[in-house]
Amino acid sequence: MKSLKRRRSDLDAETQRLRLQLRAAVRRASKPNRADLREPCRSIARALVAAYDGEPTAAVEYVRRNRRMSNQDKETVDMTSVEAELRAWWRGVDAATKEKHLVTSKTNDKLQKAIQTAARFKVDADLEMWVEAQNVQKGISPVPGIMIGRANEIKDGHGVPTPKTRKGCRKWLARWRMRRTVRLRSMPAHERLSVEEMHHKVTFGLRPHFPNHLW
Repeated sequence: MKSLKRRRSDLDAETQRLRLQLRAAVRRASKPNRADLREPCRSIARALVAAYDGEPTAAVEYVRRNRRMSNQDKETVDMTSVEAELRAWWRGVDAATKEKHLVTSKTNDKLQKAIQTAARFKVDADLEMWVEAQNVQKGISPVPGIMIGRANEIKDGHGVPTPKTRKGCRKWLARWRMRRTVRLRSMPAHERLSVEEMHHKVTFGLRPHFPNHLW
């Protein structure tokens, strides 16, 4: 008898849980997806569009990765609509507005921060692209020291300040790995060689490192 009561209680709890999930799904479905973004996400996305001369791919990727957006906002924001809205904004604004989203100005602190955030996002993206190129084209996964050197070069190109100490650089690299979910030295390496090239590499690649009498 007790087992039946316990089973009935479990079924009631499960029914209540499913009922709440159904209500939440109905509420989400009743709200149309929207393209408008809240500040400062909108200004940062527009700064990225300006940085890439009207191409919104990086801006849409920033919106998708933005951790400050609530889960509710991510569910209601339609990325296709966001891309269309950014393209329309770029086509509709004048040259002065485009320039304003490219060059930092002390007269507008919010826009200045948005441009700086967009530049840091470009650094993250460019560094990830470089790592993937090293991984696929050369078949290597760069060590942290080389990563730091390359990251500082990219930062200089985008006007982003670099940490002054080696410890600060390593902390930045650790945060970058968390943001981009990259694991150094364990990314799958692919050196695309033919069978003949691999045979030649194995046969002749090690010969200069051994004395002649061993061959």
